[in-house]
Amino acid sequence: MDRNLKRFWKAYNEYSKSDRNAILILGFLILISVAATVVVKNIQPKSKYNYSDFEELITQWENQKIDEEGKKLFAFNPNTINSETLDSLDLPENIKRNILNYRKAGGKFYKPGQVRKIYGMNDSIFDIIEEYIVISVPPENMNQEKNKANEHIADISTQFKQGGKNVTDARKEPTVSALPDFAPIELNSADSADLVKLYGIGTVFAKRILKYRDLLGGFYSVSQLLEVYNFPEETFQKIENNILVDTLLLKKIRLNFAEYPDLIRHPYLDQKQVNAILKFREKNGSFYELEQVTSNGLVDSGTFLKLRPYLTCR
Repeated sequence: MDRNLKRFWKAYNEYSKSDRNAILILGFLILISVAATVVVKNIQPKSKYNYSDFEELITQWENQKIDEEGKKLFAFNPNTINSETLDSLDLPENIKRNILNYRKAGGKFYKPGQVRKIYGMNDSIFDIIEEYIVISVPPENMNQEKNKANEHIADISTQFKQGGKNVTDARKEPTVSALPDFAPIELNSADSADLVKLYGIGTVFAKRILKYRDLLGGFYSVSQLLEVYNFPEETFQKIENNILVDTLLLKKIRLNFAEYPDLIRHPYLDQKQVNAILKFREKNGSFYELEQVTSNGLVDSGTFLKLRPYLTCR
């Protein structure tokens, strides 16, 4: 051992003084590096960030994914399905909520295509669920309609017998029509094929109705049919009880975002009124209530009453 130390010391002294100092410094640095490695491995750094909230959100998301994986598509009637059953249907939450709200507001689906009109629904989702939509008229309702029709025909029969005519003559009479054998037509979701089922509505009037509906943004009253070019009042009186409107399907004009083309296309507004609305908004900022439109003289009160259902400050 002593001999080895003497050899090491002799070899060490053979280096110059500067070399020996460099060896000492290098050895010192190696010791510090080893010590630092050991210390760092045994010290847990404390983060200044709290990740508990993030971890909780991750857990909630994972649980939600598990719940969603348990949902599936199945046959359902949008008019009768309850909220619990609807919740288990594989549909976006906002669409399910809008279906329930539509029903609460008194809306009813008469054909699967009307579900497409629900706010939030798009073509890709509807194409998937269309085959699962089952809309049927309850037997009691069918009996009620049948009884009404029979009573109506009986009344016609009595009236014509009193006038010297029989039921066959009554059915040939162009001014008398029995109850239709289809559900009432909802004007804001109807297409040409639906409209031509109505008395006195041919392809020409069907096109005019659809075009005017598009310009308006939907009908809020069945009486607006009389605003369609050359629409006969007599025809309206005959179909009035066979049509209805769903105001939830109206397309609103956002007063705080609408531009000139959005406003001028509406049948109830003219160029002067549109310019007045835009100038007022530019000068005073956003509208916070609809009444500002008439209180500031932007449109007259009569126009405002007709236009109000189509406006929103959102």
